Formats: sequence, structure tokens, C-alpha cells
Amino acid sequence: ARRLIEPSARDELNQAVTRINNLALVHDRLQLFTSSVTQVDAALHFQDLCNMLRSLLPTGVALTTKCSGMIAGDSVESLTLIANELVTNSAKYAFKGRDAGQIVLGYRQEGAGWRLWVHDDGHGLPPDYDDPNNKSFGHQLLLTLAARVNADLKYTSVGGTRADVVCGVRT
Repeated sequence: ARRLIEPSARDELNQAVTRINNLALVHDRLQLFTSSVTQVDAALHFQDLCNMLRSLLPTGVALTTKCSGMIAGDSVESLTLIANELVTNSAKYAFKGRDAGQIVLGYRQEGAGWRLWVHDDGHGLPPDYDDPNNKSFGHQLLLTLAARVNADLKYTSVGGTRADVVCGVRT
């Protein structure tokens, strides 16, 4: 007799497949950028990314962008992966037990630098999440990607969670 997959396990498998497919789309999109690309329009780029990520969001959670300025071609890959990880984390953790929520992905140039942020109106982070000793894979991945673009990663947890990745800007 064939075993049936429990509904919750099926949902988790479907989410995993959707996430893998979206990561493949993100990877394919990043392959379009070569070293000859010197700048990318942040608003268009992150809107395209968010269009791909919306299928991962729980029902009732909205994802919007507030992006302006240009992204240096050599930073596009890292910033895209950072944004993907931060939005995915918000979708996965911020709204447990809630029917609705909001995630905002933003980017802007600030003086000689730039700021990328993801802000959700979810539950917020545990008090020790930004601890330098936090060895979780996701946290370490974000720190590594931020270091690749000479940026700092800061979290605040008021009215949800906000992650700021900043380069050349006073935090």
C-alpha cells in the first residue's frame, strides 16, 4: 500500500519546492548581469525580485518596495541575495499566528553610500539575535554577504523587525 503524505508535510514540501524554484529564478536573473554592467536601476531590479518572492508569502502578507537610485554592477549579486534572505526570513518567522502583515524592501543612495533595508510589522526578533556569537546559518550568510560589499548589518526590533545593510553611511 502506498503511504499518503500528511497535509502539513505536503504543504511544507510545496513551500520547499516553491522556494527552490524562486531561488533558481533569482540565480537565472543574476546570470544576466555580467562584469560589463556598471549600474542597475534599484527600483526595477528589486520590484522584479519581489514579484518572484511573493509566491513564498503567507496569505495575507503583503510585500512592497520603496527603492530609488542605482546599484553598482559589482554589488548587484550580493544585494539581491541579501534582500532575498531577509524577505524570506520575514515571510517565514515574522507572522506566525497572524493572518496579515506587511514587509517592505527598500534601497536608496545616501551621499557616497547606500542603504538596503527590509522591515516587517511582525513579532520582532529575540533580544539576542544580533549577538556577535549568533552562529545560525542565515545570520552568518547575511554577515558574509554584507562584508562582500563593505557594508554593516544592523537590526532593530520596534514595531516588527528592521534589518539595515549600510555602506558608507553613518548608522
